[in-house]
Amino acid sequence: MSRLWKYRPSPAMVVATLALFVAMGGTGYAVSKLPKGSVGPAQLRKNAVRSTHIKPGSITTAKLSQGTISALRGPAPAGVAGPVTSSATPDRIAYADKAGYADKAGFADKAGYADKAGYADKAGSADKATSLDAAAAASIAAQAAQAALAALPTGAPTGAIRWVEPFEIGEGTKEMLKVGPFTLTARCRVAETIEGEANSDQADIIISTTQSKSAFDGDDLLGSLDPGDDIETRQFVNTEHRPTGSPRFEASSDGLAIGGDGKVYIRGSYLFAGININGDAGRCKFGGYIFL
Repeated sequence: MSRLWKYRPSPAMVVATLALFVAMGGTGYAVSKLPKGSVGPAQLRKNAVRSTHIKPGSITTAKLSQGTISALRGPAPAGVAGPVTSSATPDRIAYADKAGYADKAGFADKAGYADKAGYADKAGSADKATSLDAAAAASIAAQAAQAALAALPTGAPTGAIRWVEPFEIGEGTKEMLKVGPFTLTARCRVAETIEGEANSDQADIIISTTQSKSAFDGDDLLGSLDPGDDIETRQFVNTEHRPTGSPRFEASSDGLAIGGDGKVYIRGSYLFAGININGDAGRCKFGGYIFL
């Protein structure tokens, strides 16, 4: 008999030694394979399974109860349909879970144009700027029209109303304005012989034309006003002649003039003439409106 076989450990010694190793290993010892269905809720401690222990994508809505899905989803946002019923398929449930954010999706779509909103705001300002430019141009045009009217260029009537600022002159004449072929001239006569009466005063406005076959209606009436016609037949407005120093004043709304070309250049008037008024002896005052 071999000496080694003589000192072989007994079965009791083998079991004791194995028990010693298991005791020394503590919780570090585990079986390499567990029987199917041997671990359930009763074997799991609270919080034993954490997110780090769960494989990504391993838990889907198909594996969750409807109550859990509803609790996770929370209240449906405004404009989104209510909870998905149990009849929905798992795929539909998955999309329904995303439906809670559908109302925000509309804003996300608009977000793509957010950078354009800045330009839109500038576009509004540009539109206002265009209006301001148009207003400025209109103002400039109005000023130019007023300046042109003040200059009283010859030509066709403008359809405007011209105010002739009142002015005074002593004995003599002064041009008031020109309209097309017509000229209106203020005349102050002091201590002259008028219609055979010496030492008479008179203030009048004389009309003249550069076009033959013109016509006017005023204090005098000429159905055919020609250049060079007698001045005493061309009184547009006049005061009655009176002895020197006597005040006289006349305001007349009777005045219209048509050129030889058939155009109406003076559509109407309301002019005045006075002499020796306001205590100004030997002086005449004129002014009023002309409708062009």
